[in-house]
Amino acid sequence: MRHVLCVPGNWRSFDQVHVLLSGPQFDGFRLDTLNSRTGPLPTLARSFEQLEDRTMPSLTDDDIEQIAGHKQVAYIASPDVDRSNGVLIARKALELTKMLLQGDASGVMAFSSGLSRGRDGWLRLASLLESARRDGNDALAGLLLCLAWVQRLIGPDEDGTFYSCGFHLFGLPDVEVPASGDERADLGWVTSYGDYTLGVGPGNALRDGDTFSQGPDTIVRRIRLRPCTRYAPNSLYFNPKGYVRIEPTAAV
Repeated sequence: MRHVLCVPGNWRSFDQVHVLLSGPQFDGFRLDTLNSRTGPLPTLARSFEQLEDRTMPSLTDDDIEQIAGHKQVAYIASPDVDRSNGVLIARKALELTKMLLQGDASGVMAFSSGLSRGRDGWLRLASLLESARRDGNDALAGLLLCLAWVQRLIGPDEDGTFYSCGFHLFGLPDVEVPASGDERADLGWVTSYGDYTLGVGPGNALRDGDTFSQGPDTIVRRIRLRPCTRYAPNSLYFNPKGYVRIEPTAAV
């Protein structure tokens, strides 16, 4: 499992990307020379629009125009991630995203979670993360990384379930939530899971049958663990940890 960034841009050559990745803070990040390409991808701007973070939309007409005018596409892969280094690698990936956008990148897509956002959306998250770390607010920093890299509300699918994609980049299960008809409430459960595992309680894990709530004196739900069958094992979206399904339950 690793981050893969899809980065359209207008560099003189990919040597500029190699120089950026050679910095010690990005040790282990590499340009995927097999899939990176010179020349535009005509459908890329449309892909950015289709995969925009629906919970925090930030793509502007200017973003789309800049992406559509790209001359190269770089694919950048992070080191392998697991539970022990997921937060660190996610933080470095966001710092790299900021530096790419401050250079000749036209946009950045989190290719390994199917998530795109506009330039200002990425830069705002990077700025907020820097402030949280400077203030020693590890809980907020963890939650911001969840917001940056996790597509939190996909669907609902044919079974009436919303699900996430991207928690595998932290070595964690993704989330399923039965659609209730209130998308804001459904999103709240996914975000609360991110806060629980990456924010206020890094290292927290949920077991099958556990109960889960969004805070004191709030609705309690039941946890069910499920395997990942939506994606093939060789897919960038595949989560070997499966899903945490947060189900309504009777009073417990």
